[in-house]
Amino acid sequence: MLFRSSEDIVYAAYENDDICAVSCLVFDISEFVNEIQNLNIDFSKTAEIGGCMTVPGHRGKGYMYKLNEELIKTATEIGVKHILATAHPENIASNKSLVRLGMRFIKEFDRHGYRRNLYHINI
Repeated sequence: MLFRSSEDIVYAAYENDDICAVSCLVFDISEFVNEIQNLNIDFSKTAEIGGCMTVPGHRGKGYMYKLNEELIKTATEIGVKHILATAHPENIASNKSLVRLGMRFIKEFDRHGYRRNLYHINI
């Protein structure tokens, strides 16, 4: 774990003391109110996997999958029951990684002016 603020948890993958990838468990999910209501899930037990970035030279090594797998384990330990995540529709690797984690595609939607695929998992 890189650090934990009062709200978010950030994990990072390192290779030779250099950060290769980072991913966050984000608890401010207020922009997903409509989606949470449509999914009929408990807002207070929901978080988002977000802020996912991999340094271009380290892509394709499975770092993001492993970080998100660990975030899901941590979320389970602290009582989170639902996780949301988004990925650009054309980012095939990110979409495949979320499905591999067991997340279910919900819909494509606009987020901050960009097209995104929304995923959900019950944990």
